[in-house]
Amino acid sequence: MYKPILGLICLALAGTVQAIESRYGQGCAYIKHSREIYCFGGEPFSSASNDMPVFSLDITDKGTMDLKTLEWKTIPKASGDVAPQAASKFMFSPTGDDDSIYIEGGKVCPGCPPNYGYTYSTSKKLWKQMNNYKPIVTTPAVYANGAIWSFGGVTDSQIGLPQKITTLYNIAVKINTTTWNQGYYTSETSTYPQATWDSSMVYSPLDNLLIVIGGYEYLEKSVLVKMDDIIAIDIGEKKYSKLTGTTSLSGSLPESRHGHTAIMDPTNKFVVMFGGCDSNMVGMNDIWLYNIESRTWEKKNTYGTPPSKRCRHSVVVVENYMIVLFGEYLGYATDDIAMALDLNTWTWTSQPVFGSQTNKVEKRGVEEATTTVESSGLSTKATTGVIVSVIFVVLVIIGFMVFCFMRKRNDSRRRLQFAQMADQNTYVALEK
Repeated sequence: MYKPILGLICLALAGTVQAIESRYGQGCAYIKHSREIYCFGGEPFSSASNDMPVFSLDITDKGTMDLKTLEWKTIPKASGDVAPQAASKFMFSPTGDDDSIYIEGGKVCPGCPPNYGYTYSTSKKLWKQMNNYKPIVTTPAVYANGAIWSFGGVTDSQIGLPQKITTLYNIAVKINTTTWNQGYYTSETSTYPQATWDSSMVYSPLDNLLIVIGGYEYLEKSVLVKMDDIIAIDIGEKKYSKLTGTTSLSGSLPESRHGHTAIMDPTNKFVVMFGGCDSNMVGMNDIWLYNIESRTWEKKNTYGTPPSKRCRHSVVVVENYMIVLFGEYLGYATDDIAMALDLNTWTWTSQPVFGSQTNKVEKRGVEEATTTVESSGLSTKATTGVIVSVIFVVLVIIGFMVFCFMRKRNDSRRRLQFAQMADQNTYVALEK
């Protein structure tokens, strides 16, 4: 009779610590109903276990929280549960039920088998394998309209399977979170963009667009994507396009980067981009806003002391705060694990004050009801702006003429094919 009691004691005491080992390449999400941040995986890998590590952080209901003295809880794997392998740089997204998250692929621990698609229930503390789809690395993912959407990424030897070629992807993938069926989001009316990886992606509910920013592309060799080369995917019209004409209100465009994060601001009008690394893994800690409607970048001046420069970090939104967690600089994990940015005052703080915070969410040109800000991974239903401007109508006509021309030119060559890279024995999968 003592063994069950001992087991309960061990479970109750498991992993409650004053600090947690810093890491990078992990995935983190805010679970609103339980007011907890859950984080998964990351590097450096542990020598103690090959199971995907899970740890959580309670968020105070009201009052000040000191991010420098956090008490993380490690969540042990339930007896008999089959967890994915320890990994980093995996596909990561909430599933839309404010309880579960989805993980697929990633760079697995040395000698470990691949990670297929898994969900993790934060209330039951259980894993469940959902599919056997081919794993992928460094692909961004978001939840929107009853599905998990991803774009780009890489399939290579990091996934835990022998790979004679490296495959890059330039097409969106949709996973229905009711049936868990997965499929390429093909288009009959537009040309596919270039393949990218280690980029960031957000869902704009006002425009019903997936917006892909930065990362790498392949132009005879791997190069960083320019920050005026922004991919837009209309998930209602099944249409791929570029947000052409992107300029900067701050003189120059943001520095090209990978491993950065992006969220929508509380009004859903701006993309908020933080951090990232250049091609030499030198980190950044700047904040940039991208206005989707005007297609302009603006460097945002902030107050307080920002987190150290980093990439491959995580961000979650809790009330009016964007919380930056973990990260990498020059191949090493950063020392300052957590810092919060007040999205109302643009002030960095290690002592956010939580309580009842609301923000106005608007449609394009039409004010809507005041709502509470939720996790960066969870989205509202798409809304349609009211078209009132004659200038906008003219732009639509011009855009339609350009579209007709591009469709005629590219219709005959839009198919999946493989093209050999010039400088190495790898291949890139291109949709044309």
